[in-house]
Amino acid sequence: MSNRLEMMRIFCVAAESASFKEAATRLAVSPQAVTRAVKELERTLGEPLFYRNTPGNIVDRSSFAATIEEAGVGNCIVVGDKGFYSKPNTSYLMEKKIRFVLPLQSNTRQIPQEFDGNDSDSKFDGRFTFNGRNIWHKKLPVGSNGNYVYIFRDDKRRADENALATEKQEKSVGEKLITDEDYLSDRRRGVFAYSSNIDADAKAIYLTYKARWDIEEMFDYLKNSVALGPAYVRTNEMLEASSFINHLALLYFYRLLSALKKAGLSQTHTPKEIIDHGRNIYKRISYADEREYISEMTDDDRILFEQLGVHLEIKSKNTDSKTTA
Repeated sequence: MSNRLEMMRIFCVAAESASFKEAATRLAVSPQAVTRAVKELERTLGEPLFYRNTPGNIVDRSSFAATIEEAGVGNCIVVGDKGFYSKPNTSYLMEKKIRFVLPLQSNTRQIPQEFDGNDSDSKFDGRFTFNGRNIWHKKLPVGSNGNYVYIFRDDKRRADENALATEKQEKSVGEKLITDEDYLSDRRRGVFAYSSNIDADAKAIYLTYKARWDIEEMFDYLKNSVALGPAYVRTNEMLEASSFINHLALLYFYRLLSALKKAGLSQTHTPKEIIDHGRNIYKRISYADEREYISEMTDDDRILFEQLGVHLEIKSKNTDSKTTA
């Protein structure tokens, strides 16, 4: 769908409707057509256009099914987070003939014991490279329903997890008992697995999951940069308000990312770094002359923000001259 006017028309109707299904009915098209139009418009604009609140816990089958059906998706691949894998959810997707790639928990019993703490490469089918890293892979059939477990080992990830575990251990000596699940997770550092009903080569499955990296980046931004904690809400109105604020935060992130790409800085700077640079830059008002001032900053920071189209200067209230720090 390349007609931008048509995409805008679909977007406007979707914005006025309670769901994509309702919008599809009003437009006399399929829900998938509405989903595709919105997705393509989001890709064109480089930012999300909608957010959605779903009753219940999204990882429960009933809520999960309601979300899938409301979206009207059919010919697609559902790629979820670790919490989405469960037998009820995978059974539902199989019933609907929807393809999926769902990561398994690190302590899952679906990874054979031979992969626990074994450094031998011979147990894998082979390897491929991703961002300069060796990714070892193994494909195993599961049951008789056409499901597979794809097992991977990333040695760079393993080294990072070892370093993080050592750091945590140094901080919590004697404070926590090691469970069987903890032991399994420790033995599987750098090893991870996906459950899927797609019969493909392991690299294709790996890249399919990595396609959701933008989503991972958004959650990391909300969790660490915005420092978003649990939303303790008691009413639907409070939940809507919290969701709306989170949506605005994500729009800010996407537009910052877009500015970095436009300035040719996306390979050298991340949105989080820009936010960190700006945390100590603030505007203040002098009570002596009621003039506004920008706090001092380094020349490098000033140049960086100017490259992003942010000119940190203030017009004096009394004159048309500009004041810079």
